Amino acid sequence: MIFIYFYLLLIYKMAEVASNLLNYTPEGTRRRAVSSRGYRTLTPSSNGSEFIAGNTINLDLPGNVSNSFFDFGSSYLKLRIKNDGTGAAMALEGGSGIYSMIKKIEIVSGSSVLSTIDEYGALVNKFLTSDAAQQFKINTGAILAGTNSLPVAGTSIANNAFQTFCIPLVLTPLFNSAKYIPAFSRDQIRMRITLNTAAAGVISGAAPTNAQIKVDNVEFNCYMVELSNDAMSMVNEMTGGQYNIVVNDFRHAAYTVAAGATTLNSVVGFSFSSLNRVIVLHRPQATINAEAAASIGNRATATLTQLSVLVNGEQYPQRPIKDLGEDVKGGAEPLAEALIADRSLGYFGHDSSTGTAVAFCIANPAGTANATVGNYFLSVDMESMRADDADKLYAGVDTLGAVVSVNALYTNVPAAMRVDCYAEYTMSLMLDMNGTGTFSVAL
Repeated sequence: MIFIYFYLLLIYKMAEVASNLLNYTPEGTRRRAVSSRGYRTLTPSSNGSEFIAGNTINLDLPGNVSNSFFDFGSSYLKLRIKNDGTGAAMALEGGSGIYSMIKKIEIVSGSSVLSTIDEYGALVNKFLTSDAAQQFKINTGAILAGTNSLPVAGTSIANNAFQTFCIPLVLTPLFNSAKYIPAFSRDQIRMRITLNTAAAGVISGAAPTNAQIKVDNVEFNCYMVELSNDAMSMVNEMTGGQYNIVVNDFRHAAYTVAAGATTLNSVVGFSFSSLNRVIVLHRPQATINAEAAASIGNRATATLTQLSVLVNGEQYPQRPIKDLGEDVKGGAEPLAEALIADRSLGYFGHDSSTGTAVAFCIANPAGTANATVGNYFLSVDMESMRADDADKLYAGVDTLGAVVSVNALYTNVPAAMRVDCYAEYTMSLMLDMNGTGTFSVAL
């Protein structure tokens, strides 16, 4: 009996733990990093010094830089935009600022396309609605990107004036990476940034032409980490010369739903080993290229009553997301499901700028005034297991070789709508220095 008592007491004592504030072991204290140095690099555009709306800007990041890594988490794109003689002031969209001027970002290395995000500005606008507070938009966001809490009142640029912006290329896989990106591949990394047209990218009553919206002083600012030879040898020994970076990326597909329609069934072509979520935006066709309206961030409900994603006929979620199909009173269930996909439901400190239901739920927003810009969006969570960041898990649906479609029901679509569908998926970015020495992608 005494033996059992002491045995139970021992188990109890073994279960006790001390606060980490009492952990004085080497593992519990800060440790010095390996021998290295950090420095800042400036990479100018490689295909010209001045661009106009609609042009493509190339930024070529060097390869073959020994012992060095890109720290894309400490990087940003710097550019200057000029209102070159439109005769009137022009404004950026408050919801996304200068991001609205970016239509597409492509990242390539050698013959491999690492990432392509079309309608990039519209995607950033959605995330600045769902994940950024109004206070950010009128403070830091206003300085860096030209945002504002009012959707049609971003930074205003007077006739013949200019403004400089510095923006991180958020949502791209290189920026999303939790690891440094090797700079010693045998080929450069090229970022191709395609600008929106003047009609889509800015708001102006003067109907500016593409040639009147000029962009110059373009450079990519990035911090580098250079390891000593000994430190680099240690890293190579740990990796075996193979650098595998698992990261999230986005892919876009677009469709049109006609005025008066009551259903949508669009095959989106999302083929990935881990499809994590699908984001769906409705934008009125009439405002997408309207100079006097918010073209990028003006999103409608389109009187939607139901939405789901089908993978080979299997429905996600198993019970479709439903809404009321009307103004003002709707939006609760779509927003709750979007917060689930964002892993922020129940977190009352989560920042957003969705506004009231009046702004979130407009069937066919005109987009020409602050009160007539809609914020509506939908997200479908495709992951089978909700994981903590420390788990390092991804649990999206395998859609390789599958037929993936977005299905929706409407009361009655009030006007023709552009339906932007974005897939968030997990991919593997691999650099094998024992092989080709260039980056490759596994989806």
